[in-house]
Amino acid sequence: KFTGSAAKKFAAQLGFVFTFIIVIAQLLQLNVVTIITASTLLLCAFLESAIGICLGCYVYSFIKTVSDKK
Repeated sequence: KFTGSAAKKFAAQLGFVFTFIIVIAQLLQLNVVTIITASTLLLCAFLESAIGICLGCYVYSFIKTVSDKK
């Protein structure tokens, strides 16, 4: 299924934010936050590459739907 470039760009930015949180949490020695965030990012990357499910695209679509209703 084709997804718009805006949704893919949002998903990439979401991945960057997750990576940034992982780095900051690791520097602050917040190991539980690091493990949870890294696991979530790993799950999202696995779903996208193995099955073709882009969770960031679904989040983008949900936010767009909610914001359009207002």
